[in-house]
Amino acid sequence: MMRSIHRPSGMSLLEVVAAVVIASMLAVAGFSLMRDQSEVAHERICEGHRTALQSDAELYQRETGRWPGGTLAELATSDYTGTILPRCPMAPQGTTSNYRLVRERVVCQFHP
Repeated sequence: MMRSIHRPSGMSLLEVVAAVVIASMLAVAGFSLMRDQSEVAHERICEGHRTALQSDAELYQRETGRWPGGTLAELATSDYTGTILPRCPMAPQGTTSNYRLVRERVVCQFHP
């Protein structure tokens, strides 16, 4: 009579390693997709801030006959942007507005 060989149930070490590698690759791909969407959202928010500030700078120029200073501090009134200038979402917390007026265009140091 032949003896049957008993195979232990469960996964071998090689199968476990392969499963962990595949799961890690899927996780990295998922995180990169989420990161890309976050960057797109930050760029769009920044673009909205720049557009609003550009409109306010042009209005300021029409009303006063001159452009606001490079830091746009003159726009921080209730007549324009409000008392606090917006910040790019990429700017560090607690900093002032990173938007500047360069050759009559509002620019961001993080999103050229």
